[in-house]
Amino acid sequence: MPSSLTTSHTAAELQQLVARITAEVVRRVSASTQAQVAAAPPRDATGARAEPSASTVPREPPVPSAPTGHLLAEKVITLAIVSKLPADLTLVTVRHNAVLTPSAREWLADHRVGVQRAAIAAGGAAIVAASPAFLVGGCDLPGRTIGQAAAVVRAVPNAQQLPSTGLSSLVTAFADAASRSGSRGLLLSSRPAAAALIANRTRAVRAVAATDVREALTLAEECRATLLVVNPARFSPGSLQRLAVEFAKQEQPDLPHDLAEASRPCSCSRTSPEASR
Repeated sequence: MPSSLTTSHTAAELQQLVARITAEVVRRVSASTQAQVAAAPPRDATGARAEPSASTVPREPPVPSAPTGHLLAEKVITLAIVSKLPADLTLVTVRHNAVLTPSAREWLADHRVGVQRAAIAAGGAAIVAASPAFLVGGCDLPGRTIGQAAAVVRAVPNAQQLPSTGLSSLVTAFADAASRSGSRGLLLSSRPAAAALIANRTRAVRAVAATDVREALTLAEECRATLLVVNPARFSPGSLQRLAVEFAKQEQPDLPHDLAEASRPCSCSRTSPEASR
């Protein structure tokens, strides 16, 4: 049975049609080959492909370097903070939006301590100076509550667990960290009131004791506490972890006048020449 092409076209017309189709195929193949050659890297005199020049390689945005020097995470840097810095310090890093009080600036200048602000990464994200460690310790705990300190450490970012030593050693560790870097912490004790009383004998520590989450956070904010002392037996594991997380996030503004006065050393603690006679 003859096809529709043979019945509707003459032999000459069929030849012309085949020629046009062949020419179109050749043209498209040639155009595709030329496009591939143009996109390929150029070759050097030896025939090897030349490496793209540095000007043609897209550059990645520069990555801000990590903050260096002593890190101060507070938003407001006061004289009370900078006066506790190590004596041999030459550089401190503060938050990109930190505010330095005039007295703090003067102290840093007098002690020849440089100040650099944390960098801003691409996209506007700030590289903020690392926060001081949140310390967790326990003493005189019953067996069923010993593991709660480790659970709190896992729940709080940048938390560290202190060795289970005596109360005096733990208070000394808390005081040292608070005076050096402004660290705060959670002390677990079966005698929270007595532990808080002993801790408050150290000037660098402001300790409060509480029996529930709301009371603990309220007292911590009111007293600008650096140490929370609680009996873990009175808290569920979840509520204790929530307390630690919320306490670690609390802002630490300047001390009110009455608390600042109470934190200063008492002149009566110094023995006068008259009293020694």
